[in-house]
Amino acid sequence: MTLRVEVRQDCRIEIMRPRGNRSQFLHFPSLDSAMRVIRFFIKRDLERAEKERFVPQLHKEAKKAFKQLQERSPSV
Repeated sequence: MTLRVEVRQDCRIEIMRPRGNRSQFLHFPSLDSAMRVIRFFIKRDLERAEKERFVPQLHKEAKKAFKQLQERSPSV
């Protein structure tokens, strides 16, 4: 979800987007075309963030410990 925007010396706009182990560099001659792509990336990232809710590691460990306790104790 990282995005880096840089204006080059030749007035082109460069957008860098990491893709796995390598980065993707996109070049645009105008601000309008670069803004369309930036809006697209942000919109897609927001949609992905809604689907993938962040759960703190503490909550994951607490749920795991609670499950282990339930399995070990006999139910009455």
